Amino acid sequence: MKTTNKADIDDSLILNNVTIPIHIHFKRKRHISFRFIYGVLNVSAPNASRISDIKQALLTKSTWILKHQVISNSHLLKENELKLRGRKIQIIDQIGPTFRYEIYQDQLLIIHSSKMTIEKSLAKFKKDYSEKLIRLIFESSCKEMNQWPSSFHIRKLKTSHGRCNSKRKITLSSSLIEYSVPYIQYVCIHELAHLTHMNHSKVFYALVRAYCPDYKGRVKEARAAIL
Repeated sequence: MKTTNKADIDDSLILNNVTIPIHIHFKRKRHISFRFIYGVLNVSAPNASRISDIKQALLTKSTWILKHQVISNSHLLKENELKLRGRKIQIIDQIGPTFRYEIYQDQLLIIHSSKMTIEKSLAKFKKDYSEKLIRLIFESSCKEMNQWPSSFHIRKLKTSHGRCNSKRKITLSSSLIEYSVPYIQYVCIHELAHLTHMNHSKVFYALVRAYCPDYKGRVKEARAAIL
């Protein structure tokens, strides 16, 4: 019988009088792992773990956590900033007759009607741009690997950048537009490789490496960019 994961928990951890927000995600695994994502310490823990045990384990890594919290906070975005394709860019909004946008090296210009708020126009941009950018890279990867899923979707995923199920359905996270193109390519190759190997075995990663020899470097760079 399949075990259902416990619900995620948002909490906080106090180290040296510093309050650190933590997000705990429970899953079927043996050990606790954690990393910062935009100032929040994201913890992946076994389903049987108690909150007190998780915090005790984190306390033993206090030096690392405090150091990387400073690094993570330096990556936080200002109100008028957006992360796009691995870099911070400034958002400029203007009123115009129809919705459209233009992307420059360090700026995003969004033109929208006076009836549309900047929040809604930004959400529309993210949806439109994720469809254009991610779908283009994914289809290119499909052709390169000669692998085609039964269906493909781009949606907001909370705990992963991509999923492939036993029915050969692949879903990629719309948040991938925040990352560099090489990392997006890796995620596409990773999920397409699951059409051949539904696991993370050595043969699976051998297939990933065949199409993305430097995948470890791409993952490392992507993780460093969101610390």
